[in-house]
Amino acid sequence: MRIFRRISASKEPSFTFPSANLKIYAVGADLYLFDADNEISKFDTRKKAVSSIASFSKDNGATKILAFSDTQNAFFCYTDKMKVEKLDLKSNTISDILVTDASGKWENAASIATFSTNIYLLDAESGEIWKHSVIDNGYSKGTSYLSKPKVPIKGAVGMAIDGDVYILQADGSVVRAKKSVQDSSFAIDKPPTPDDKIATPYLSDRRMSLPDRHINLPLG
Repeated sequence: MRIFRRISASKEPSFTFPSANLKIYAVGADLYLFDADNEISKFDTRKKAVSSIASFSKDNGATKILAFSDTQNAFFCYTDKMKVEKLDLKSNTISDILVTDASGKWENAASIATFSTNIYLLDAESGEIWKHSVIDNGYSKGTSYLSKPKVPIKGAVGMAIDGDVYILQADGSVVRAKKSVQDSSFAIDKPPTPDDKIATPYLSDRRMSLPDRHINLPLG
């Protein structure tokens, strides 16, 4: 069972889901749930109701990582067989996304991200970010996003894009690349550990939710 709790004075869970092995993504007031069997459900946080909407093909492998595209109102799923599938939230339909350039393919990826219509794959083994652009009947083969000298991102675990590219390292540090070049002036504090105490947390009118696998919140 998976407990999902807002940060609040209450110790009661906000939502309870039947499966513990879920990838959970929030889009507006809805939570999209991706389980280990490639089934996809939507949880309406207002009605407290779960509905099944689609499932990824098991022939393409198990869901490994996901990214949501605001531009396309869709999720892009990268599988353990190095396939990419798209879930269109308007129609709740799934389609295979192919690299159609000759000799092109999806690279090994630790993280996937989108910006506009482009797909980016973080290859932590080679220390590359591969950019795939839309072409007539699919996507182009990957081109290296990073300029030389290469940004040191081998072993990185995550990536996000808002125009600049933010790469999460295994030690919790973050590298920012601006126009494919590392921004050496950028730095953030490392995240707190589960044993750390936050003395004066900032609260706004926006609510934040955290999955809690051990009933106790990791923030105190």
